[in-house]
Amino acid sequence: MTLLALCNFIFAALFGIGLVAYLGRMRFVPLVEAHSPALSPAELRQGEALLSLGITPYYGLGVVMVILTVLLIVSGIGYLYLKRFEGRTLGNVTVLVSILAALGVTFWLPRVLDGGINGFSGINFTYPLLTLFLLNRTFKDYFVN
Repeated sequence: MTLLALCNFIFAALFGIGLVAYLGRMRFVPLVEAHSPALSPAELRQGEALLSLGITPYYGLGVVMVILTVLLIVSGIGYLYLKRFEGRTLGNVTVLVSILAALGVTFWLPRVLDGGINGFSGINFTYPLLTLFLLNRTFKDYFVN
């Protein structure tokens, strides 16, 4: 359980760092709309992709990342204290939110915004499925509090 909690904390930290980069792309939007020559070609492609997707759904995915980060931290604490609600229940909710977010990133975001099938999408699907198996099969009887 300690290793599973540690993995949750590591993924929460990575999601937090990724969220900063994710929302940092929003600075390209006004520059793309103004056709600024200050943008590199890669930044211009990212900004155009953001404009084609729409800003609101992109922010929505950012909100999902914040929720997922909080769920990873809380369920990780629940794993350490063997709490039934915080560990097992919120762990299962984390798995569902994580799989939905991974589906959104993999199939909705264009490749220029790090979407599509890549190495990260493999991790984004493997860890939640492994967690789902461990919570509901291997460690099912461990949550006593």
